[in-house]
Amino acid sequence: MYTTVSFSDYDMEQVQNYLDQANAGTNFPDLDEQVKTLAPIVLETMKVYNEAASYGDLQAYKDDQYAKAQEIHSRLFPLVQSYIDPADTYTAAIHSLSVERQQEEMQRMKDNGLTIRYDMLRIMDLKNQIIDAFSEQPNVAEANIADLDLTKIRPAYDELATLLLEFVPLSKDKDAAEKEGFDNNYYVTTFADAAGDFKKQLQEMIDRKESGKGFSENELQILWATDGSFQKISEAASKMTETYNRAVG
Repeated sequence: MYTTVSFSDYDMEQVQNYLDQANAGTNFPDLDEQVKTLAPIVLETMKVYNEAASYGDLQAYKDDQYAKAQEIHSRLFPLVQSYIDPADTYTAAIHSLSVERQQEEMQRMKDNGLTIRYDMLRIMDLKNQIIDAFSEQPNVAEANIADLDLTKIRPAYDELATLLLEFVPLSKDKDAAEKEGFDNNYYVTTFADAAGDFKKQLQEMIDRKESGKGFSENELQILWATDGSFQKISEAASKMTETYNRAVG
């Protein structure tokens, strides 16, 4: 049975708007060129996908024994394949720009003596580096934790651990938080607690890897409750992001 879910006119208008902006030119010419390549593929894919949705919604496959489904698939599959490389290139460019902007923002905070805000952003940056390093190893899980490559993770963890020794006491300084524009330091300390938990979960995983202890069979059955598991690390990372947004929002 074919899909019955389609893209709305609003969805397609948004993509067209991005393409129009890129054609008109922005302050990011390299990104403009990538959007010019990617957006037409996305628009055509959405149109073909909507054809499939109408076909499925009408249950037309019952009338033609999926003949039209095969024809739609012959157009849709190449579009999806052609999307992958330019999408990866665009995503990498956006990530690079985001990192660049974040570094500029961190330097601005440092220059203006905003130590708490600088530390918080640097802690988030280290967390993102660590999560990205995990994502680059999709075939590693708790069962084969010995295969985990710590080349990028360990240095980021070490810097995070050192930075938290400075930040946690600072997060409890109400006067310092007030000077940096925080109404109070409640959300700052909440973020510090979340960052500390992330550090502890990561430390546990690193210890399991470096000691060769790994995860027991029993622990593999309850990873949601096992310290150092990818799930616990991911949950701690999400909590960090949540508390950071509350603090600076």
